[in-house]
Amino acid sequence: IIVENHSDDASSIKTALKIYSLSSIYYGVFKHDADKLHKHFEAAKNSFINKLYGERQYPRFLMIERITLQCERFSLTNFQSLTEIDKQVILKLFELSIHRYSEVRRDAQGYLFSVLNRYLFSYQIIVDRIIELLNSPSDIDHDQIKGCLYILLGNHSFFLPTKHSWSMIERLWPAMARTTHAKKPTTQRLMDHINETIGKQFDTQALVEDTNDVSRKAAVDIWKPLDPVDLESRDQIRQQRNEENMQSYNNLMETLNSLLRGDSLTWRQQETTMSLMWLLLQKRVPIPSSCIRTFVDFLVHDNVELRKISEEGITAFSRLQKP
Repeated sequence: IIVENHSDDASSIKTALKIYSLSSIYYGVFKHDADKLHKHFEAAKNSFINKLYGERQYPRFLMIERITLQCERFSLTNFQSLTEIDKQVILKLFELSIHRYSEVRRDAQGYLFSVLNRYLFSYQIIVDRIIELLNSPSDIDHDQIKGCLYILLGNHSFFLPTKHSWSMIERLWPAMARTTHAKKPTTQRLMDHINETIGKQFDTQALVEDTNDVSRKAAVDIWKPLDPVDLESRDQIRQQRNEENMQSYNNLMETLNSLLRGDSLTWRQQETTMSLMWLLLQKRVPIPSSCIRTFVDFLVHDNVELRKISEEGITAFSRLQKP
């Protein structure tokens, strides 16, 4: 109601935002309280250390404080089930994260990242909205685009573009590569920072998840034999997931390659697209021949940066093809 009827009252929106987000992130303790207790515990523990003799038995109050600290940390890291109310909170926080006032956006993004860290795979709720904004016409509000890019950039604990989901990457990365909203210096710097962070944090994700007989035997020895019916159903689920991952990977590579082959991208966007393709190269799956041809063709491109990325791609191809 405050956002709809008093959209200019940034101070009230920030206060309401803090209260609204508590339903999804507060379970009896805040992270900064746990960090404060940890610092106090470490200081008290160090005061009871005899540097000549070594550690001695800690007093009872210090052990109680240690137990309290462990309980608070457990409440912070105990992931909960995502409810419909939590989904509504995430969607509302996202809309406030692209608000026209920067202070509202900044606070909403901080709470949004906290909620997304609290619930596993909750980022899937906002992916469609992000892609919609990235693919929107160029006349969209600049503040919304900045808020969307800041959400993609994340913080030290949350970074969406490298989440382990091939279906999400299949849709998100092409939208990032072909977006036409990164023309102003501010948005262009954000896109550059996002691409740089992807290069630093992206690890080659497994496309084919499988286990060998040695691993299965070790699991049986550690735990217990499983029912053959359960094993068969799990094998079917794993096989289906592997096929879906392969399909998403091939679609992603072909989409990025078609963007490079087309005339819709600027040189800056082509650099981004080629760097993303270079990160996706894997040894366990065959690389599409059209992608190899694109890297070879770009070896003689007018842009020196594109030529450098092509050289790195050809080097990666040669290394991956070794037996």
